[in-house]
Amino acid sequence: MGILAEKYGEIYSLKMGFKKTVILTSMEAMKTIFTNEAAFGRDITGMSGDRILHKNIGIASSTGKMWEKTRTWTFRTLKDFGFGKSLDMECFIKTASQSLFADIDSKIETQSGVIEIDRYFNASILAIMWKMIVGRIIPEDEPNMEAISEKGHAFMRSGVLGMGIVNAYPFLRHIFPKTLGYTVQMDYFTTCNRVGKHLFLEMENELNSSQLTSHHNSLLEKFVQNYTAGNDPELFNCENFQLIFQDLLLGSTDTSATFMEIVVLYLIVYPAVQEKVYQEILRVSPNGRDISYSDRKE
Repeated sequence: MGILAEKYGEIYSLKMGFKKTVILTSMEAMKTIFTNEAAFGRDITGMSGDRILHKNIGIASSTGKMWEKTRTWTFRTLKDFGFGKSLDMECFIKTASQSLFADIDSKIETQSGVIEIDRYFNASILAIMWKMIVGRIIPEDEPNMEAISEKGHAFMRSGVLGMGIVNAYPFLRHIFPKTLGYTVQMDYFTTCNRVGKHLFLEMENELNSSQLTSHHNSLLEKFVQNYTAGNDPELFNCENFQLIFQDLLLGSTDTSATFMEIVVLYLIVYPAVQEKVYQEILRVSPNGRDISYSDRKE
């Protein structure tokens, strides 16, 4: 890429398959492009288009005013339910951690202390995001949460090679869907959409059978209440909620879980750091109480 940049400049294009791809080779080039409104568009062909039903919906793939409205409303509403607020997030994390720690204790006793951490943190992180979006975690939710966790993990492991090939030659996804990982990827998207639609319709029925109030318990409830009230149909509709639901889970769960796995690996590789962290925990919480955000000062 650097050699081509010397010949054609810091910004040039390559035709990869059926698509032209813009190559940026410096920070200055990135600033030039990403401050230009023409660069705000999204790829809605191939698998990317199939994911969003070939419509201008969701957070990650919408464009223009729709992107501005969806992104602004979603993150402003999430903040109302604790997203990014230390005390509220601490409550969510503690609740999700209880089952994680109990499972660790159980595995230590039954598996001679050996724990396979691949995907081990996904369920706890998914539970945190689910609670903020849906406002509850009940036994009936657990099969759906498990399905999303498993299929999301398979999606992330389906590989970038197949995605790259499909991006260059979109028609190949219909000829070699399994080989290119398209089947696994669409299985995850379909599962998220199915669960999201079920939650939307369930909340719609609940709101239609009860008196509307100004108090909301979740992003889902506030979204559906706007829908039933007829506010901004372009933003508040079932398909857009399905994509918002999908984007939030995909953008948070596997990324955070992978980070936690990296932290564990780091502590294993560097036992001196592991011991330092352990001693700091003993110093801050000698009686074994839960660590809180306020302990960062210590």
